[in-house]
Amino acid sequence: MRTRSLGCTKALGNFLCIVWVAATPLAAKDPVATEPFVSVTTVEKAKIFTHRVIGLESLGKSLVTAGIAQWGDIPHEWGQGMEGYGKRYGNKIATRGCENGIGMLGAYLLKEDPRYFRSGQEGVWRRTRHAITHTFRTRKDDGTWTWAEWRLAGNFGAQFISNAWRPPSQNSPSKAFARGVVSIGYDTASNIFKEFWPDIRRRVLKR
Repeated sequence: MRTRSLGCTKALGNFLCIVWVAATPLAAKDPVATEPFVSVTTVEKAKIFTHRVIGLESLGKSLVTAGIAQWGDIPHEWGQGMEGYGKRYGNKIATRGCENGIGMLGAYLLKEDPRYFRSGQEGVWRRTRHAITHTFRTRKDDGTWTWAEWRLAGNFGAQFISNAWRPPSQNSPSKAFARGVVSIGYDTASNIFKEFWPDIRRRVLKR
């Protein structure tokens, strides 16, 4: 049964790799949307999710997080040195690919918009609250708000899929769920950054 599961997982991984390689020419910047609402096409959604996997900042984040895992020797079964770092970096890329592959499929089937929409409000707390809640809700293609099912499915689904290649110390369902919660936390921090970065860039960097 486990052999069959691993075979299916490898097939899914190969399929996602083919999708991302084929979509490389479509890669675009991850946009931050504002009002008035304008829906995006399926192709534009594909560009967004592709960028979240192969964009330079995404690849850079994986380099950093893999380095942190290397420093903490997590998981210890992968060892140290370049081989250990390569396994950790490959894990980050593969998990990110699964996360965005599932997210892209969910956004397409559920007609959900994967962009972050800035609040347009005044006040640090109001804007921070908007960024936090935006992690769990999203716009639909018609502009109405709904639960961000594409995000939840992608973040948790990818962590459970990654159990197939993780060592015994990390491949339990409870560990996968905990990693999904952490992944949601990263997305929350990212939304807060997207909310305030334009102001920081304008006021501090004068750009």
